[in-house]
Amino acid sequence: MSKGARDIERIEYTIPERPLLHVCCANDHFGTVNVDIRAEVKPDIVCDITQGLPFKSNSFSAAVGDLPWTAAWKKHVAAAMKELLRVAPIVYILAPWTYGSKNVKQPSFTVAWQPGVNQSLLFTRYERAYPEAGA
Repeated sequence: MSKGARDIERIEYTIPERPLLHVCCANDHFGTVNVDIRAEVKPDIVCDITQGLPFKSNSFSAAVGDLPWTAAWKKHVAAAMKELLRVAPIVYILAPWTYGSKNVKQPSFTVAWQPGVNQSLLFTRYERAYPEAGA
């Protein structure tokens, strides 16, 4: 018997590092600290990650984001990733695209599946190329 969509654990829930910063959390709060730009989803902190996060460098062991998947938001990805890599040495992103920079080691990824999403998603793990960069 195959598992139903409700029986499959979402891949981002398997992140082992703690404390974990979860950005663009929407209604899915599973981080140690959850951040979103929208107050109505009741995150721990309301802020725009592209404008800076209210945390010291290296405050978290990892960060995870389910960033907006729109083509228009792609212009904000570099600012968001720079800020996430400042506060955590490891960043996980769920998106249909990858981010490239000399500041990250070669990313590793897994193809992810989510109910109701009709496109391939990548669950990508990024790690700072220069550990001292967040300091």
